[in-house]
Amino acid sequence: MSKVPIVKEQIERKAEELYDLHGNKLVLFLSGGIDSEIMLNSFVALRIKPRVTVLRYERNNNLHDINYIFRALSKFYMTPLS
Repeated sequence: MSKVPIVKEQIERKAEELYDLHGNKLVLFLSGGIDSEIMLNSFVALRIKPRVTVLRYERNNNLHDINYIFRALSKFYMTPLS
């Protein structure tokens, strides 16, 4: 049996707990890596659109990664705070 569905459920449960605790004050800091994508998708799967900010590394070291985040935000009709 694959552990992926179990992990997905746990991540979504934690996302829901965080939103229940912080509500509209919750801000996700996204760097564009796989962890950022998982975090964003977990909230969106629950029909929660948290506020987000995109972290840019010095010398644009994560430019390739944040391009994915900007595309995902566009797909979900979300605009980052910064």
